[in-house]
Amino acid sequence: MTGTALRTVDLVANSARRARYTLTLYAISDGFVIEKRSSAIGKKALREAWFRERYVEAEKKFNLILKDKTNQSRKSPRKYRIDNTAESQLPLFKVA
Repeated sequence: MTGTALRTVDLVANSARRARYTLTLYAISDGFVIEKRSSAIGKKALREAWFRERYVEAEKKFNLILKDKTNQSRKSPRKYRIDNTAESQLPLFKVA
């Protein structure tokens, strides 16, 4: 994705295939894009994106997806939590 990443959250599920979900909010020339990338061991990675013209709308969509995925009462057996150890969360501590 070309554009400026404004916000990224990495999620991980406590599942046998170590399901992962990355949600990123980008600023592009015409508006904003919310991109999700999901993957798991033995599965092809999936990518999906939503476009919003205004930041407020994009942030609302981003937060809605994040709230749904981290809701421990959701119907899906896959419950995600924020992965605080993700590489994208620790750019200052990266060893060359």
